[in-house]
Amino acid sequence: MPWTADWIISSTWFQPALAAAAAVLAALLAHRIGRRVLLRVVRFSIVLTHLVRHMDRPAAFVLPFFALQIVWHGVPDNLRGVDAVRHFNGVLLIACVTWLAVAAARGIAAGIIARHPSDVSDNLQARRIQTQ
Repeated sequence: MPWTADWIISSTWFQPALAAAAAVLAALLAHRIGRRVLLRVVRFSIVLTHLVRHMDRPAAFVLPFFALQIVWHGVPDNLRGVDAVRHFNGVLLIACVTWLAVAAARGIAAGIIARHPSDVSDNLQARRIQTQ
């Protein structure tokens, strides 16, 4: 099996792999731009700022896996091994979306706690919120 440029280009996986690479790059670029825009939009809210910051890393994984899922479902069904790739990508996407949801819950909790500081003289409300 020669690994020449002609063989790689004529491979049935070349175009899907190229589309997958482009989709991942576009998703990462969208994440980078979206992160900056969201942080600027929510800078006036402590809770939303914490939410966006906690969701940043999981979103950096969710967006590329989502883009890959779209690419893999656009690939012909007769491509050898594509079913396994679709399944594996789907499992990873579910795991990352779960991570994103947990991060969102933690971000909201961190934002609510930050909104009610406990280092003030009358901290009864803040202690009650932290306990709950």
